[in-house]
Amino acid sequence: NEAHMRSEPWEGVCEEWLSRKAPNALVRIDEMLKEALLIDPGKQTRQNADRARAVLEALGWTRSRKRIKGRNVRVFKRPPE
Repeated sequence: NEAHMRSEPWEGVCEEWLSRKAPNALVRIDEMLKEALLIDPGKQTRQNADRARAVLEALGWTRSRKRIKGRNVRVFKRPPE
């Protein structure tokens, strides 16, 4: 819901952090929670992840998978310009 997302306090912080990523950067939810929102990995919850995912999707980022160190990892890709 677009009206709901405008009131999401995390959106501005995340958008600022994402704007500093390289154009072809792939972003993981746990990475954004730690680096943009300063939530320690041990304190990250499913609710945090769902909220961060909603922010990424509202900003146009799309889900993808990437193999990292032999594991399939869910990442988000920047929207096309």
